Amino acid sequence: MITIEDLEKAIQEDARGTTIRLIVKPGSREDAILDVKEDRLRISLKERALQGKANHALIGFLALVLSTTRSSVTLVKGERSRQKTVRLPGEKQKVITLLQSYLNK
Repeated sequence: MITIEDLEKAIQEDARGTTIRLIVKPGSREDAILDVKEDRLRISLKERALQGKANHALIGFLALVLSTTRSSVTLVKGERSRQKTVRLPGEKQKVITLLQSYLNK
C-alpha cells in the first residue's frame, strides 16, 4: 500500500509546476503503479523500451491516471533511463489526490 508520505517523497512542487520522480519497468504484464522505492514512484508498463515507445506509453498512462492531457505531461529527465522525472502543471496536493484516487479503485 502506498501512503501519502510515500507519495510526498516522490513528488515535488516548484514555480514551474509539479515533478514526479519515477522508476519505470517496461515490458511488464500491465500498466500499473507498483509502489514507492528510493523516493521514486515505481510504474510498470506493458510497452517495451524500444525507440521511445515506453516513454510514449508512460506519458499516456500518467495523463490517464492524472486526468489531464498528454501534452500536459513532459518528460524532463531520463529519456534513456529507467529513472525518470516528469513535470506537469498544477499543485503537488492535487497530483497526490489524483494518484490516491487511482490507487483506491
